[in-house]
Amino acid sequence: MATVTALNKNPEYFEVFTDAFNQTYIYSKTTGATAYFINNGTAFYFTTFYGDQNSLLYYFYLAAYKVVFTTNADITVTDVYPLQLTTDKPALWLRGYAGTVLPIHKITVYKFRGSKWRRGCNTRDTA
Repeated sequence: MATVTALNKNPEYFEVFTDAFNQTYIYSKTTGATAYFINNGTAFYFTTFYGDQNSLLYYFYLAAYKVVFTTNADITVTDVYPLQLTTDKPALWLRGYAGTVLPIHKITVYKFRGSKWRRGCNTRDTA
């Protein structure tokens, strides 16, 4: 069990479990939130989140959405967040409408990009 704290937030207690389908997940005993993840030795990434979107587990889910294990500073991770993570309901509606009626496929896309910081440098080295 791990205790996670943040400024102006109540502490949360996390535990890691495996379900009947051999899927690993982090469970917050405090909020009941659950975040499923995969760690294949090359990367750690989340696949699903269920629960309170004001929980520390949700913020961890967003912050560590995909982490590649590497010592190579030249590798940059670029991925797209699932659209359901947004709280922008008009964007979700527009995306759903566009997918069924309009010939436009990518109206709203939420992306992230991460890279390794080099030691001794003040700036991140990205491509």
